[in-house]
Amino acid sequence: MSRDCELAIVYCDLDQLKYVNDTFGHKVGDEYICHFVEAIQQSIRDYDVFARMGGDEFCIVLKDCSLATAKEKMDAIQYRFMHESQNYLNSFSYGTVHLDANHGEIDLNEILEKADYIMYRQKREHRKARK
Repeated sequence: MSRDCELAIVYCDLDQLKYVNDTFGHKVGDEYICHFVEAIQQSIRDYDVFARMGGDEFCIVLKDCSLATAKEKMDAIQYRFMHESQNYLNSFSYGTVHLDANHGEIDLNEILEKADYIMYRQKREHRKARK
């Protein structure tokens, strides 16, 4: 990946996958994951990078993307995803870290840890809102 372009690193986590698996079964849980993947893939550009990190955690690398644009894009995806009808609440949390153009060497683990920390702040807010 080029070091001379602006990047937004977005770490996502599906909310309540365990609840969906336990309540509706693993087949529905797998469908929930696939539905999320489709929502993301339909909303990012061909040259962006989208990867499953494991379980219900995903990472998106948005190239040539400001922090404000990344948050706008992710908020719009969240809104659409949450308002699609299911037998459970569709929801995901995300955290974004921005790297300026010409950012040089990066420690990917450090970047992902920062994005994960930000994502968990949003996840806590989502939990509070559901109570």
